[in-house]
Amino acid sequence: MKRTWIHCLLTVEVFLGALCPIGRAIPIYENILPNGTGAFTALEIGDEVYAAGTAREVTQIQVGLSMQGYTGSAGFVLRIYDNTGANGAPGALLWQSAFLQNVSIAASPQLVSFNVPDILVPNVFTWTLQGFNETPVAVEYDAASSPSIGGNPSYSWFGGPGQWTQSPDTVYMSQVDAETVPDKLNAGLAGLGIFGFILGGRAWLRYSSPGARR
Repeated sequence: MKRTWIHCLLTVEVFLGALCPIGRAIPIYENILPNGTGAFTALEIGDEVYAAGTAREVTQIQVGLSMQGYTGSAGFVLRIYDNTGANGAPGALLWQSAFLQNVSIAASPQLVSFNVPDILVPNVFTWTLQGFNETPVAVEYDAASSPSIGGNPSYSWFGGPGQWTQSPDTVYMSQVDAETVPDKLNAGLAGLGIFGFILGGRAWLRYSSPGARR
């Protein structure tokens, strides 16, 4: 009987864990097929994103970068803006990364991952990347065609606060992953439910064991 109850409790735990997974980040924007073109700049550069689905706590942004046939490295700062600026330009800064040093860059276009600490974004926002200390040559921001998840206004932004410029008919290789707030809440509730089942099972086992009742 004791072993049967333990098996039941483990089954419930596995079921609830599958029902409410912790940290389930999903793509809310995906545009990852290079089109053979790119851009070079010392300024901020990036895309305006129309996010798909309902997940809005960004956990990771991947950007397509290459180094013109070389293998090298660069430093970067990643930023996320809302689009409340003049004429829909990037406006308020929602988050800025620390200076990320010596990021490895491949010779051909590849997605480079940048972690984001669960930053809540609106339905429309802009990510930008700015490169520093690029070696042995300048980093190329690789362009893509059209997104397979989410949307884009078919232009990118470059420059910086107060001096944003649209680059028409150009968007870049990127993928944005995010979590939903309900995912985290449900995961917490599932954990409490599992804990309650375990405590209840242990109490029942103590009560039903030989000698527990007189």
